[in-house]
Amino acid sequence: MLTNDDFRAMLLDESTPFEPGAAYPRSVRFAHLNIAQEPPSEGTPGEGELRGAFDTVLCLSTSKWVHLHFGDEGLKCLFRRVHAALRPGGLFLLEPQPWSSYRKNAGLAPHLLRNYGAIQIKPPQGPGFAQGARGGAKRPLLLFRKGGV
Repeated sequence: MLTNDDFRAMLLDESTPFEPGAAYPRSVRFAHLNIAQEPPSEGTPGEGELRGAFDTVLCLSTSKWVHLHFGDEGLKCLFRRVHAALRPGGLFLLEPQPWSSYRKNAGLAPHLLRNYGAIQIKPPQGPGFAQGARGGAKRPLLLFRKGGV
């Protein structure tokens, strides 16, 4: 079982080379990306390549900000890019923020308020949606798997 200290050490230790198909920890790598603004491109993994490069993409507490900054088109673009970045069978773990939290943050800047007023695609909401949350979490996590396995 991994502890937080193990995870933190893996993130900070760049001396362990990434080797696809090797035993753990050489088979694991982490990338911190703004995939909403860095489109998937052709090329070599590790040199700007995102297309089909990831087994798992996490989007935790960020979809609201993409939505407020870039509107519905930005959110759709994020989902298209995540789909392109995943390998067949890859997982996308999304933590959507409730619609009620958007209004509170929309007033932080004029463009956020303007985008908030134009949003047509609203996140899932209501008491039934939150029932999937476990362990005292206030928001559920949505897990999607890319086809093509």
